[in-house]
Amino acid sequence: MKEFSSYISDRWNIRLPIVKELRESLEKGDSPYYIADYRPSICAEAELSQLWEIHDFLDDAEALSSQKKRLLNALKKANKLTEPLQRRISLCLNPFELDDLLLPERPNPRSKAQLALKKGLKEPADLIQRQQEGAAIDEIIAPHIGKDASLASADDVIAAVKDILAERFAYDETARTMVREFAYDDGFFDVQPKNKKDPSFARFTAKPIPIKKMPKEDALMLLSAEDQKAVRLKLGINLFRMSELLKHHFITNPDCPGFEIISQAIDDCWLRLLHPIIERDVKIRLRKEAEDWALVDISRVLKEKLSGTTGEGVYFSYCLFNAKHFSLVAFNSM
Repeated sequence: MKEFSSYISDRWNIRLPIVKELRESLEKGDSPYYIADYRPSICAEAELSQLWEIHDFLDDAEALSSQKKRLLNALKKANKLTEPLQRRISLCLNPFELDDLLLPERPNPRSKAQLALKKGLKEPADLIQRQQEGAAIDEIIAPHIGKDASLASADDVIAAVKDILAERFAYDETARTMVREFAYDDGFFDVQPKNKKDPSFARFTAKPIPIKKMPKEDALMLLSAEDQKAVRLKLGINLFRMSELLKHHFITNPDCPGFEIISQAIDDCWLRLLHPIIERDVKIRLRKEAEDWALVDISRVLKEKLSGTTGEGVYFSYCLFNAKHFSLVAFNSM
């Protein structure tokens, strides 16, 4: 994790030699509590709360190592790995970004697009995607009609070409990033309880819940309820605005012969390919932000208790990780 030394130094205002010492101590297995008690040189520049923040940061970075390894191997195999790209990957802290880079290198061989490519439709898909004025669509697709049993008509060829374009659009890294941010900023959840009479979710079912404005405590409750299959959180979006966003990105010549085909492929890309992925990613982001908020709030309350008078007694803090594991901490202000 030495590649993050400068980042840690800047973010937590710790000198690089101390960062190196801290990182090596954590990598050796020392806990922040141990470091706080027995590594005075480190504690001179970092409080215990900062040690835990750095510990968690490095844990999160390490959790991405296997994902990065798969991506690097895929790019090497495709002969696409460059030094700038390798450095970008090594410093990446965003799992979504890694997913976006890996996805085009590992297409589903049974997808509609890959099956269409096996039928020899790469050339017409390329011609239409270039958006050049010239040959009419009928001229582009005519040579491919009847080349396969499933390509009996012009409509069959066009449908297969749209499948190819939709997958290409879905694999576009910039488009996925834009759509993910748009869905988080402008999207909403339609809360669908399994038991429609359950009063626990009554206040959420009257209208769509804007994702960005959702209180963190509500987000945690609803996501936990979905884990338990008590509700379904369905991502909603303004389809017209989403379509216009993608068209603005992909369409460079609205006067080209393939404009309608590209437009339909863009809509199919969102509805069939991007929507399920973006819904998952938005929920992952929302959960992470809500959990971080909860930890900060819990930490604030505990600090207030610890800094209080000694006559307030003993306090217990607990956390349920799952059905079988929990943590329990007892403390007082002494």
